[in-house]
Amino acid sequence: MPVPPDVPPTPPQRMAECVAQELREELVQIRAQLDQICPTASKRLWQTLQVYSKPFEFRILEGIDREAAFIADEDNRRLEFNILPIVGVYRRIVKSTTDRQLRRDLGRAAIEELVMHELYHVGCNLLRHSDVRVISRAASPLAIGAIDLSADTVATQWCAAVDCYREQGQNWTRLLYHWHMLSRLMIMLQFWVPQVGSPATKPQKRLRFFGLVLMAARLLDAIETKPFLEPELPLDSPLLPLIDFESGTLSITILPDWIFWLPPVGVNMWILTDLLAGLDTRPAAESINAARTLLWGLGKLPEKKQGIRKPGVNPER
Repeated sequence: MPVPPDVPPTPPQRMAECVAQELREELVQIRAQLDQICPTASKRLWQTLQVYSKPFEFRILEGIDREAAFIADEDNRRLEFNILPIVGVYRRIVKSTTDRQLRRDLGRAAIEELVMHELYHVGCNLLRHSDVRVISRAASPLAIGAIDLSADTVATQWCAAVDCYREQGQNWTRLLYHWHMLSRLMIMLQFWVPQVGSPATKPQKRLRFFGLVLMAARLLDAIETKPFLEPELPLDSPLLPLIDFESGTLSITILPDWIFWLPPVGVNMWILTDLLAGLDTRPAAESINAARTLLWGLGKLPEKKQGIRKPGVNPER
């Protein structure tokens, strides 16, 4: 519902604007590290921040833009984000815990993930919500799912790097980076996925979120292995699963090069269908452990280890 202009900003709106400004300043401090983590996306990020140099704004978008995540106003060098998704996620966070500090921390993290996700889209020149619909028709819905999965991955990479900077300054270990990336993925899966929704009628969303769960399963498995050893395939690689229900096969590709990490292989479709159906309803930890079991069975992970704690509590380092 549109809000009259004289109504003061909601707490999530004020919080979002403060968080976004602090995030912007912190990104500049770790530019060299971001350039190493994801060089191409990082280059586009700096270009985007240069073009849209004014502080980010958050408000309810109306009219033809009401379903958009943001408005890119290049003439005024400003990005305006839709506050409604943040309000929805913030309500989910409030319901999940009575700890006020945890609410603030999770709320901040959710805002940062949204901003980073959309900045990736801006850097790819996807500036209008209508563009997404056109691309979906011209290519396929899966193309949008792959683009969003890439944006999710880069957002968690950037946010994890910021978390490392806050904790240890300019120098941090790969283990700490991957631990923070897992934490960021858990927040995304626990709060953003239910907010966005993953219905059976939107298979591109289900594959996108299933990809995030697979990534989290790999990260968890590696972090719990002592000593920590990063496998040949980097742990922050975006994984896009492809499912053929007719033949009962699953394959997993590595974006952006579409290299098949897992060529088509037969799987138990009942188990897989149950996993997909619960992506936006069951706790993130359950989905991650289910995906971990699936990857063990496919020979993509070593022997079984302990699962993770309930969502909202960071996994042990």
